[in-house]
Amino acid sequence: MSSNNTDNNPILQRIDILRNHWFDFVYESDAKICRWLINSDELQLIDAFIEMESDEAGETEDLFIMFDTPFAKKRTYSQDLVGTLISFAEINKEELSKDGIYLNWEPPRYAEAEPVSDSFLEALSSFATSFDFFGDGCIVAYLSPQEIESVKDLEKWFTSWIESRVPEKVRIMICDSKSEPIFKEALEDYPAKIKTIEPNLEMGSVMRQLAANGNSKEPGTRFRQLFVDMSQAASQKRFSRMEDLGEKAIELANKQNAPEWKSMHISVYLLMGNAYLGAKEYSKALESYEEGELIARAAFKEEMATERSGDTSYPKILIQLLFSFAGTLEVSGKSEKATEKYLEVIPITEALVSISKGNETLEATRLRMEAFRMAAVTSQKKRKYVESRNYNELALVEAEKYREVLLNGKGIFPHDRTTKQDAAIEEQIERMAREMFENSTIPYLGRALLKDIRNDGDHEDEVEVRKRLSHLLGANWEEKFKERNNL
Repeated sequence: MSSNNTDNNPILQRIDILRNHWFDFVYESDAKICRWLINSDELQLIDAFIEMESDEAGETEDLFIMFDTPFAKKRTYSQDLVGTLISFAEINKEELSKDGIYLNWEPPRYAEAEPVSDSFLEALSSFATSFDFFGDGCIVAYLSPQEIESVKDLEKWFTSWIESRVPEKVRIMICDSKSEPIFKEALEDYPAKIKTIEPNLEMGSVMRQLAANGNSKEPGTRFRQLFVDMSQAASQKRFSRMEDLGEKAIELANKQNAPEWKSMHISVYLLMGNAYLGAKEYSKALESYEEGELIARAAFKEEMATERSGDTSYPKILIQLLFSFAGTLEVSGKSEKATEKYLEVIPITEALVSISKGNETLEATRLRMEAFRMAAVTSQKKRKYVESRNYNELALVEAEKYREVLLNGKGIFPHDRTTKQDAAIEEQIERMAREMFENSTIPYLGRALLKDIRNDGDHEDEVEVRKRLSHLLGANWEEKFKERNNL
């Protein structure tokens, strides 16, 4: 990338650093596993590097595929990854063909007894050899599980990979934390098979550079500088400095008349609340969320009255505040108040749909489902079982609506749902939706609702609800849930 593009952009400068490290790994190392050893704030730039290289303008010849598949169990993780690879191929087949890349891949099928270390590697190998467009490039499997049930089991699973032979045209990429490394022992046992890269991106400097862009006398530039310094103080648990900087940021925001400054004002309280919540200083967190909610509600009310521009920022930030507020009430032992706060989300989601003219229907439905589900959880803690069942039933209705919105034109699947689809495509979309739901909170909702119904002794209702849950999650969803959660 030319210096003209990077000299004044600290983000692009860091991505260039990552790209050069990657080239060193590919061309100067015999290892096939790349381990980025990073601080937590550097992960976003690793993801940005992958996203840029996945674009047509990417400078490497490699095809990067992110696998954020949750790590639930060592025995099933490889096959879970194979499922993610199959979904990637199905979703991207049409898009890749536009670039002259034609997939001719028949996904492998594995028996339950398949060795855990082999199935995913073999699937990657067959995928990589199913079309010829790479030149010197490879399939790069970026393993970044969004949830890890057992760090110890993940390291054991990973070590079994190292003992296996990574195929040609395949590379593995992982990120590891400097503060709490997961793969240190595996690296010590197999140093020749893993190349560790420590990029040292100095993200604090990046954020300060970005915040300082523009005229330092301008209120917006000054606010960004204060907010970045405040964020760093919060991450270091220097709460007195965080409060001082927050007061200056709020004072600056209060002096501005433009509507967008209210959201900046709210973001200060949200940051402080989250910082105190992380430190388990619940009373201070609740104070911050309460202050932020007052401003957010006033801004939201004004937005609804003026119907200014369809701006959804205020309902979204208000919903975020309410969930954080309710969660803090819950962990601090105030479950009844938490229930009330979760339920306050519902009318805001309805307004979100209205303001967005329907464009936020999918997200609003998901948020309503979560609000009802968490209201049930907090009611259960107060032994209000009738209320718990009622809220869980409402959450299930929203889950069913979510499925309908997802599959019928307002969701992520890019098919024309107004015409009759080929049966194979219909089946594929249904399966992808079920896989998505399996990794959501819907199974937790299902188990909680079934428990409520059994406690009431309603056998007929239980049969009916099981049918509805099977329609959403597949017939064997409970067995999968138990296996994933070691129940």
